[in-house]
Amino acid sequence: MPISSEPEPVAQAPSTVTVTSGPEVLGWLEFGDAARLLAKDVLSSGFEPEVVVAVARGGLIIAGAVAYALGTKECGSINVEFYTDVEQRLEEPVILAPALDAPSLAGKKVLVVDDVSDSGRTLRLVVDIIAKRRRRRPQRVPVLQARHRPRTRPRVAPGRRVDHLPVERPRPGDGRVVSIHLVGGGLLAAADVAAPFTAEATARAAAVGRTTPRIAVLSVARADGSSPSSTADIAETLGGARLAETVVTEVAAGAAFDTTVLSDVDALVVAGGVTPDYLDAIAPIVDQVRLLVSDGLPYLGYSAGAVIAADRALVGGWRIGGVEICPEEASEGLDEVELREGLGLIDLTVDVHAAQAGTLARLIASAEAEFVAAGLAIDEDTTLVVGEGALEVRGTGSVWRVIAGEESVSVATMGA
Repeated sequence: MPISSEPEPVAQAPSTVTVTSGPEVLGWLEFGDAARLLAKDVLSSGFEPEVVVAVARGGLIIAGAVAYALGTKECGSINVEFYTDVEQRLEEPVILAPALDAPSLAGKKVLVVDDVSDSGRTLRLVVDIIAKRRRRRPQRVPVLQARHRPRTRPRVAPGRRVDHLPVERPRPGDGRVVSIHLVGGGLLAAADVAAPFTAEATARAAAVGRTTPRIAVLSVARADGSSPSSTADIAETLGGARLAETVVTEVAAGAAFDTTVLSDVDALVVAGGVTPDYLDAIAPIVDQVRLLVSDGLPYLGYSAGAVIAADRALVGGWRIGGVEICPEEASEGLDEVELREGLGLIDLTVDVHAAQAGTLARLIASAEAEFVAAGLAIDEDTTLVVGEGALEVRGTGSVWRVIAGEESVSVATMGA
């Protein structure tokens, strides 16, 4: 669920496609439906492509599906390398072998398909190459965003015309308000999250005919086998008044959660402990978690569970380039600061125990080192609520906003 600033407006062609404000994860059936809708929208615009060209590698699967839906048998691809890793790219996109036989496209209507338009530089390169070699510009550049992480808004290069925006299924119109609750540590009761979270779980339970919601609590034991103290606090706070049934599943450090932990539940809590262990334990069920949350399952991340909710999770470390940037006690067993792919529920990096453990300094240093562009550090006894509207802070502490600039890092606070 992105919480970054609004993208610049993009001119849009008339479209029959519905774009919702919620994140979306597509299974194969939904992906096929999306490709057919996109093809239908292309044809309804009056453009009938004779050739479909995929921008490899991301656009290959999408282009194939769209070509089938269009009934277009002439297909080709042009291989472009730009991004080398998450948020890491070359100075300029480059064409890789094998080369596209562009002269064979002369006089034909060409549809260029890619999986995402971010800076627009890859599409610009492809369009220019085809145009130069066939003396006529391709007339459509459809984008079906099928990234492995759900996003609320399509990321489109400013000033670039994209004919067809991403296809997303509309949410059920049952009036439910569902949020992502991120707790920075401390006592759950002090973070003032139990009431709104259980209310969302109760609403989801009612939709399936349950009066008492079932809340899954996922916990990873410490290396010595003991249970994190936060796990018992979470279970008691959420289920102590019998307003909810808490189902706690705890695995040993190094073990993984089974998909059955997500069966027949109305809300999900990922508890606290050693952050890298949580990311390893939840790895086999990441896709299921994303799908359920995108479908309206309330999510509460406590400490480690809040950190791994991000696109890029700052899992630990207390040095950058050998320089100490926060107390070693907050390192999570890592030396150098390390970021890994997280659950992808929000698009800003999160750190926790901000003022209490000195991790705010780690996030600031990570931004200064250009590891992250922006992030949020959450105090203990504090909750950041990410929903459809403005961000909400609950509890007794603050949420610190850290944004990297060209020559400095800006820091601001949000309070309850």
